[in-house]
Amino acid sequence: MKSIRTYLLLALLSIITLVTFVSLLHGYQSSIAKAQQLFDIRLHNIAEIIANANQNTQPRVATTFEQSPTVFFQIWSDDLTLLARSINAPNQLLFNVDIAINYKDVNFNGYRWRTFTLRDQSLNRWVITGERADIRYSLAETVVTASIIPIVLAIPIASFIIWVAIGLGLKPLKELTGQLNNKQADDLSPVEMKDTPEELTQLVITTNALLKRLNAAFMREQQFSADAAHELRTPISALKVQIHN
Repeated sequence: MKSIRTYLLLALLSIITLVTFVSLLHGYQSSIAKAQQLFDIRLHNIAEIIANANQNTQPRVATTFEQSPTVFFQIWSDDLTLLARSINAPNQLLFNVDIAINYKDVNFNGYRWRTFTLRDQSLNRWVITGERADIRYSLAETVVTASIIPIVLAIPIASFIIWVAIGLGLKPLKELTGQLNNKQADDLSPVEMKDTPEELTQLVITTNALLKRLNAAFMREQQFSADAAHELRTPISALKVQIHN
């Protein structure tokens, strides 16, 4: 391991990125599903509006949605006669007569369409509305992506903040390293630090205990050298006296 700071940064970023990715993936899928539900509700509302607005039971080609090629409608009688339709709607039947209200995906005009069928009980007819599926998905994806982008862009900012925070957290360790590097060879005094973090307390205690043992060993060595010198000095002095005599 070359750098604790780099290791912590990479570890934290990996965890944050993984958790963020899983959360965003789940949120993306949930948001898309919720958006599709809202679009389905809109189709339902459009069907009710068309049912209330088109009270004429005579067949005709309606132009209500002529300027909106992504949406269409049909109105069918109980005997499956086409009573009305938007100009972009097909002539074929698109719903299941056995189901009063249902959603269905169909293909025509080269596109996939999401359709909704409403039973108009007042006039005994069927109202079908439809919307292009690709447009629905594109709109939903645009909204969801717009909410995801700020979170993704926040990761580099979080990286910088984490880098600075780790640096501040490792500052006491750098201070301890600096004190040990600045000690002279004969300086075995204890290391003193203010507001020592809990994680470094035991290291400081162990370091000071080591310095204390080294100091005691050097003191014993000095005492031994002094005693040995004294013991050797006495016989030598006696020999010198005998030689002079």
